[in-house]
Formats: sequence, structure tokens, C-alpha cells
Amino acid sequence: MAATCLGTAGGISDGVPTPVAGGITGLVKGLHTEERERRQAGFHAVVVDLPSDATAAAAADWLVAEARHPSENPEIVYADGRRHAVRPVNVPLAGQSAAAVPAGAWVITGGGRGVTAEVARGLGAHPGTVLHLIGSSPVPEVPDAWRNLDDTGIRRLREQVMRESLARKELPAAGWARVEKAIEIDATLRGLAAAGIRATYHACDVGDAAALAAVLAGIRRTDGPLVGVIHGAGFEKASRFSRKKPELVDRTIRAKADGAANLMRLTAADPLRAFVVFGSISGRFGAVGQTDYCSANEGVAKLVRWYRGQRPDVPAVAIAWHSWDGVGMAVRPESKFSKSLLKLRFMPPAEGVEHLLAEIAAGCPEAEVVITDWRYFKLRHPDPLWLPPAAAESPPAAAPPESAGPPAATRIARQVLRLRASDPPTATAARLPGPVVIAGTGPDADAVAARLEQLGIAVDRLSSSGPAAAALAELDALLAAGRAQSLLLMSAREEAACDINRPRDWRARREAGVLTPFKLVQWWFAKQAERRPAAAIAAAVNLGATSDFGQAPGPRGCGSCRAAQGGADRGRLPRLAGPRRPGRRCRSGDPAG
Repeated sequence: MAATCLGTAGGISDGVPTPVAGGITGLVKGLHTEERERRQAGFHAVVVDLPSDATAAAAADWLVAEARHPSENPEIVYADGRRHAVRPVNVPLAGQSAAAVPAGAWVITGGGRGVTAEVARGLGAHPGTVLHLIGSSPVPEVPDAWRNLDDTGIRRLREQVMRESLARKELPAAGWARVEKAIEIDATLRGLAAAGIRATYHACDVGDAAALAAVLAGIRRTDGPLVGVIHGAGFEKASRFSRKKPELVDRTIRAKADGAANLMRLTAADPLRAFVVFGSISGRFGAVGQTDYCSANEGVAKLVRWYRGQRPDVPAVAIAWHSWDGVGMAVRPESKFSKSLLKLRFMPPAEGVEHLLAEIAAGCPEAEVVITDWRYFKLRHPDPLWLPPAAAESPPAAAPPESAGPPAATRIARQVLRLRASDPPTATAARLPGPVVIAGTGPDADAVAARLEQLGIAVDRLSSSGPAAAALAELDALLAAGRAQSLLLMSAREEAACDINRPRDWRARREAGVLTPFKLVQWWFAKQAERRPAAAIAAAVNLGATSDFGQAPGPRGCGSCRAAQGGADRGRLPRLAGPRRPGRRCRSGDPAG
């Protein structure tokens, strides 16, 4: 279990003061999905968002009740004295806007291939747009002989490149991947030029603020201030949580969340007419093998809500995309196979581009938009709180009737997020496996410990305010003594951690709040896998405890919490609850790219 204090109910209103805490939500939903079979045996993962004025006693009561209450709802919100679940609701745009896509310089991150290439073609068709594509791959240098190859030519080139890679003692697959990317980017640029679209490719890591600043400055010198940003950059390496490598977790969050924060900060003086972030239904609903990718996507969605509060003059939206057909991460062989088992319908690229351009033309009325179908909703969360399409929010009077096509229950459509009342946890709840170890100190941790002890559950306390090595040593001692059947992480965060204008602090907080707890939890999981008991993990974040995983303690109380990067790992914790079944294959999730 993870607890957040996003500052607005469930973080689904603009002006979220703790956007990085959204990473916790994404992780827990990823765990909820990945451990679907284990949930049938009693395991559950849930993220609970608490009101900023919650007392330590109230927070403890809610959290302990949720930890003991298996639920199909992985995202719970307490607001106005009631328990709620977050639900997407079908709300079409109110008619076709007459406004054109703004003319001027646009930045599109994510390279010049896949989903972003489709977007570039659609956006560039509008008069006056000048496109600047930013990707991590080098500027392509492709010989003429490599262009316009048929399938046989591609196969022969791949064999040649892989033989040469072997001769250089390089991984053949890595050598071919570089060449393949260069060919695709080159083809995109040539295709845009042939269509009369001005487009330039820039090689840059958007997570590198200095490098990105230099690229943006060069763009302004040639084409003037930026009018629009589309942040499609992302990295994803699907694997079970137990196999997640810290450096890949860092890279995943860096590409999506750090990249968005850098773009927001470095375009503060530009007269932006649109700021669009590409997310994924993986972040909104969770996906197998993608806990870090879920975290990055959900975290950046909350960052957009924070941004709308900071720059209300800039239309901004995070779009959680359904899987695109033929392009993007979801069409990799391992991803497409898993989706074929689910009979998931892929979205035609033209349909995706149409959704994007319509959102921009309408002025991005919602901060978070989900583009997917009803079947996917029910597949991920088959609970009674889902509203059928006929009962969804009525669109504005000006909205046109839906066009003819597939039934509403299967059509890929625009959804927005709303709270729905949910019954409180049942009185007859399961007992948590104890002893429970609470990593963290402070009034809130004390309140949770007291509540657990009232229930007859043994509690051990673990100091996590020092170096990670010390916390690991303490945990190892408890495990050696047969303790720590369940793990509860509680940490506080400083207000400065959420300031994107202080990149060094941002990075330090992410390191302290994600990677260090990640190590702690993986160590706990490894030891539990050796003992093979029915263990559980709970993680409480942003509850005002003085522990900060090696960082300076934050002020007491939920209302003082301003960031929860560390909570990302708490999300991971629940999914670790229990030994990994040997021999089980990982299935990739559903990023759009």
C-alpha cells in the first residue's frame, strides 16, 4: 500500500502541489496489474490519497483499514469525509473548434520515428508550422544504398551490420538497432521534406538540461520563440519488479518526468500555445512488467496538472494513449504478443493524430485525457464502479452526435477523470502478516505503529534517515531474526523537492525518494523469496514522518508535504509481497511510445 497527499483530491484537479507523488500512484497500479494472480490468493496493492488536513490518527486509521481490505480498486481517494475511486468517464470534445493549430516553431521530443513521426506529419500539414524533432539517437548519416530497401534488402543489410558488430566485439542486436533507427529517422525527414514540411532533427537527451537549453536556444535563433511543445520521449524496458535494475528505472523516469520538467522550465519565457505530454494507458491502469514506466507516466500526468496551475495561460494536457497500430513501443514483438492474447484492438495512427490535433485546437480543456476503449477499462478493473458508456457524463450541448461505427462499448474514445463514491473497507478484514517493520520515524509513523499494535500485530521500527547502507543492515538483522513479514515505508519530503527551477535538488530528491528505497525493498523481497512465507508490503508516503532516506527531514503533517518521489518505491513494495513464481514469463504492457 502507498499513501499520497497530492494536495487536490486524487490529484485530478489543476494546481497539484506534489506532482512527483503521482509516480507512487503509477507504481502501485503497475503492481496491482502485475500481481493479478497473486491477488486471488489474498495479496492486494492500493494507493490511498489523503486530504492535506488529515491528522496522523485519521491517516493511520484509513491506511490500516485499506491495508487489511483486499479490493479491485487500486486507486482510492479520501475527500470531503468520504472514500472515492478514480474513474475515467467518456466526455467528447464540444464540437470541432474553428481554431487552427498555432503557426510557428514546434518542438517534438521522442525522435523522428514511430508515434512522433506520425504526429509530425499531421502537425506539419498545418500552414506555418516549423517542426524541430528532438531524439536521443545521433543525427542520421544514411548512405543512399540503404534507402528504399525492400524486405530482402533490409534482411541482407541486417546480416551485414550484425557480422560487422561481432567483428568489433559488439552486441549484434545493438549494432543493428543503431542502423535501423538511423534509417527510420532519415526516412521520416525525407518524407516530411517531400510533403513540403519544414523539419529539423536534433540529437539531444531531454533529461540533460544544459544540452536541451542549447538546442532550444538554437531553434529560437533560426525560427523565433516556440509556440508549442509535444513531449513524446520515453524509455521502457519491460521486466518483473524483482529484475528491475536501478539504472534502468532512473533512465525511464529521466526520459519522461525529467524531460518534461526541463521543457517546462526552459520554455518559461516562450509564448506557448500548447504543451502536450504523451503518456500511456500503462500509467493510468497499470501494466505487467512496467512498474517504472507506469510511475513515469502517471508522475508526468500530475506534473502537467501542477504546470497548469503555474502557467494557466498555456493550454496543457497529458494524454494517456491507447496502443497505436504499427508504430510505437506497443508493436514490439513481445508487447504485440501479449496484446494479441488480450484481443486488444490497436488504434490506427490517423485516428491518434486526429485525437491529438482536436485536443490542441480545442485549447486542451482537460489536464488529463485517456484515449482508449471501454473493453480495456473492464479488462483492467472489473468492478461495479465503472460507468457504462450510456451512463457516462453527458457531453456539452454543442457536442455533435457520435459518428457511425463500432458500438460505443468498443470504440476508442476520449475519456476524462472523475471521482466516484466507493464503499468503505469492510469490517471483516483479513489480518496483516506480522511482524510489521515500519521504516520511518515521526508522529504519523508512531500513529500507524500504535494502531497496528492495538490490533495485536507486532511492530518493529527501522530508522531510514541515515545512509542506505545503514538501513539495509538494520533490515537484514530483522530478517535474520525472522521478523519483517510485512514492510511499511513512511517518509517526509521537503517543499523544495518539487521546484523544477532547482534541477540539482530535483535530481537529489528523485535519487533519495526512488532509487534508495528501491534498494531497500528489493533486498527485503530477495530475503522473503528465500524464506517463501506469505509476506506483504505497505508503503506510506508524504505523511509527515521525519524520515527522508538520507535527506533533511521535512515539516510535520500532510499539509506540509510537497513531494513524494520516494513513494514511487512504496508502490513497488506491494507488488513485491511474496516470492516470485519461478519460470513465469514476463509480458510487456501497453505504452504508446
